[in-house]
Amino acid sequence: MTLPADYSAPTYDDRIRQVAPQPSRPEFLWLKNSDQSLQRAWSLSLPHDLTDRRVVDGPPPALPPNEGFRRIFAVDRGEDHRHRLASVYGVKDAATALEVAWDRLRLANTGNAGYRALRPLLQEVVSVPPETRSLTHSWETLSRVNTDKHALVIPFLQDEAVYALPAVLPVDTIAWDVSVAMRILWLAHGGGLFEDTVACHDLALDALDLIRSTYSSWREVADGIVVGRALSTGRVDESCIAYVDQVAIALNHPDSPWVRLPLHENA
Repeated sequence: MTLPADYSAPTYDDRIRQVAPQPSRPEFLWLKNSDQSLQRAWSLSLPHDLTDRRVVDGPPPALPPNEGFRRIFAVDRGEDHRHRLASVYGVKDAATALEVAWDRLRLANTGNAGYRALRPLLQEVVSVPPETRSLTHSWETLSRVNTDKHALVIPFLQDEAVYALPAVLPVDTIAWDVSVAMRILWLAHGGGLFEDTVACHDLALDALDLIRSTYSSWREVADGIVVGRALSTGRVDESCIAYVDQVAIALNHPDSPWVRLPLHENA
């Protein structure tokens, strides 16, 4: 991606406030579970997989593999879920789905100590206007950090960071690993790996508790997801900017749990 000469492209904070026009919004479906804590917990699988008619307050309908004549003549709607699980996370059964999801949640529970330690410096970096950044500035910034921490800093030094990262950085990036853990459960249920959702409840509620103890709003959760994703890839590129648009849908869609349900009940 080339930085526009006039720096007029929407920044992250501009993009995150934009509401997608009605014709381009995916339709969101609600299961209307009476347990709002579980609704909030399952919504942590956002902003992944924002396809039309996505279930947003719970897992998608269980779609086991087609058998017999249906295998030949009917579309296996759960195949996409199973393919994503296997190709991205190496998950092919319920036990592995739970194991991998718990591992991601335990990783999130420890937080990102390296990010927290460098956050004041990173905040200083993103506060520099993009038109005044230079290669000299980048090298000076990296010289203030041990070489083993350079990978944490590099995404924030890129010109594209102004379009893909928030101007005020989140307190931690745990939201990324939490969202991945809940996505794994969401896909596993939709792929027919679980017989019911009960096996997922403990992890889902623990995930929500962790998010609530770290962030005060869905916007802060979104920022944590975006920054965590950038750190996991080690760079900011077009995919990061496209992902911001998906986050904006989760934050602004009128049928999103992040709009209809405050993160904290007393908010």
